[in-house]
Amino acid sequence: MKRTRIVALVSTLCICLALFATGVWAIASTVIFGLNGNLKYYPEGVYVELSGQVYRGDSLDTLEPITTDPRFTLEKQTNFDNSTGEPSANFPIADWNIGSLPFAPQLRYIKIEVNVKNYSDFEILGTPTITGIDTADSNITVTDPGYVYAYIGETGTYELILQLKDNATEISSKNITISFDIEKAVANYSYFNIVDNQIKGLDTEHYKAPYPEILIVPGVSEGGTTPLSIRDETSSDYAFKGLNSSIVILQDGLTSTGSHAFRDCSSLTSIEIPSSVTSIGDAAFAGCSSLTSIEISSSVTSIGNSAFSNCSSLTSIEIPSSVTSIDDYAFRGCSSLTSIEIPSSVTSIGGFAFRDCSSLTSIEIQSGVTSIGVSAFEGCRSLTSIKIPSSVKSIGTSVFKGCSSLTSIKIPSSVTRIGSGAFRECSSLSSIEIPSSVTSIGTNVFYGCSGLSSITFGENSKLASIGYNAFDGCSSLTSIEIPSGVTTIRDDAFSGCSKLSTITIQATTPPSLGSSAIPSNVNKIYVPSGSVSTYQSASGWSSYSSKISAIQ
Repeated sequence: MKRTRIVALVSTLCICLALFATGVWAIASTVIFGLNGNLKYYPEGVYVELSGQVYRGDSLDTLEPITTDPRFTLEKQTNFDNSTGEPSANFPIADWNIGSLPFAPQLRYIKIEVNVKNYSDFEILGTPTITGIDTADSNITVTDPGYVYAYIGETGTYELILQLKDNATEISSKNITISFDIEKAVANYSYFNIVDNQIKGLDTEHYKAPYPEILIVPGVSEGGTTPLSIRDETSSDYAFKGLNSSIVILQDGLTSTGSHAFRDCSSLTSIEIPSSVTSIGDAAFAGCSSLTSIEISSSVTSIGNSAFSNCSSLTSIEIPSSVTSIDDYAFRGCSSLTSIEIPSSVTSIGGFAFRDCSSLTSIEIQSGVTSIGVSAFEGCRSLTSIKIPSSVKSIGTSVFKGCSSLTSIKIPSSVTRIGSGAFRECSSLSSIEIPSSVTSIGTNVFYGCSGLSSITFGENSKLASIGYNAFDGCSSLTSIEIPSGVTTIRDDAFSGCSKLSTITIQATTPPSLGSSAIPSNVNKIYVPSGSVSTYQSASGWSSYSSKISAIQ
């Protein structure tokens, strides 16, 4: 792979630590960190800003910056020309001399941090070379990530952590030198198996350890401009099956992520999708359990079936306004996802799209969505509220089933049908208003909504039927008024409504009444005054004749 070496940034890092055999620090140790090289601007356009800090503490969770002395902070340095604001051909970086640091026995951790903000027009990659660390020293542990990487316009952070082990009694002085090569992040074509402009995966040799920690996937043919794509695959022979890279960069020009391409790449933590990609293939990143963030470009129009299914570490994702559809299972099992906003460009949310996103607390659906698929939010047990836009015409089967923290929801007047089990086992739902536009309530719609105490129907309701077990298990419901247009009440419609004592029915003609539709604890059934005798003699209703009386 042709690479352009830009510059060695960090010249020296010296850390001298002294510890008595008794575990008591005899003297104040000295830490010196110097950045004294020249950061040079080349025609390739490297354009960065550096800043840094030293931390110490008795654990990684208690590390604190050393801010009592300005010497301990690396001020921001850039390769800007201060007079013009443009990149400089030769910008010297001043030394960062930390000086003496007092250590106590309990402060066994040191972290030295360098932040590299990338103003370049391309990603940059810094690879450190470290000398002076004795890996055989049993008293010290060194944690080195091996690289620093920065997206365009973003900041990459390199952290070197030194830890004195708990049983350490002494440690020799350390003189550690770290040097970086900062370079433009480019693809190594020799890594890939490319046939007919399709990337079929990594070359066999590169599936063996050590894997590249950062994999840069080319977007165009080597030395040319022909766009490449990642092969679609439906079998278990995925393009990057078993990939152990933690960061993947898809370069501009790539037209497709490919179906199943990165499926089950459990080491992948971050990926960048370029503007040339218009669709994210089916199951493209399914099972990437370490993926914490992803940037979807504004050119993507569709998110495929199971695209991010079971990405259990994904905490947030921004769906660009270019996306028009979210397919079935797209984010199913993303158990760390806490919030999401669906833009107005999206017209459909597929079945099971967010099922079992157990940490999702809120979701905003914009007005472009017309349909919400089967079980789209089923099992989102942390979801407390959701706004359904007026563009939605139907709420599908089991859409909110098992959303046990959902306390309220407003169904817009555009909805004509509520599917079977739509709010099943939403045990915290306390009240709901069903708009007059709804014509049917399906089977098990409110089954197990044990907290539901109030149900109201819109004026001039068009409701015609109440499905099987529709309100079964609504143990907090004490009364309900059924609209005049209802012609059918199915079996067990109100079964398990243990506190339901009063039912008011506005229909002059008795609706068809299913088996066990009304529980025995109901003691008052009110009907229109001119229909009392009709109800008392009607099939199914006659067994409740003593409880039937006229609406007052």
